[in-house]
Amino acid sequence: MKILSMIIGITLVVSLSGCSNSDEVANELIEYHNDSFLTFKAMKEGEFMSKVGEYIKIVKKGDDQVSADFLEEEMLPKLNEVLDYLKGVEPDHKEVRELNELLIEAKEAGYKAIKEGTELAGIKEGETNEKMLQIDKYENELQEMYDSFLERRDELMEKYDIHWVEENGEDGKRIKKMERDAEH
Repeated sequence: MKILSMIIGITLVVSLSGCSNSDEVANELIEYHNDSFLTFKAMKEGEFMSKVGEYIKIVKKGDDQVSADFLEEEMLPKLNEVLDYLKGVEPDHKEVRELNELLIEAKEAGYKAIKEGTELAGIKEGETNEKMLQIDKYENELQEMYDSFLERRDELMEKYDIHWVEENGEDGKRIKKMERDAEH
């Protein structure tokens, strides 16, 4: 009887510690999205995307060198700040670290595409086509990587029974946050 009690006790300890780790990963995933990811998104939208409108105006004027300079001097540093922020996020759990790494890789592909765009100014017509193909390659990689990030995030949400809730952000816009039921 004593052996049976010990086996049951060990089984309970192992199963409970598994739940505890699962809860820790779920909580870190929620914290990652609701804090780090939303901060990243706000930085990208505020600091980087605000420059896109200016860039489009410059491109419409037709001066390739001015547009390349703008990319190099204004947009790349902002994107680099966003990348540095993501690289500074250090999740404790492997699954969340891997998710963050997918996002970093996607943003690095975007950085490469923009960097290639800065090199379009002043090159010959035949070389432009080759450079455009390279930019298209980076943009396709970016989309595939971001899709991988979203798919993995959705898988983790399902695995840890996490769902979306919509809230009003500080700016009044609706934002999606992650949440678990109170029973967890």
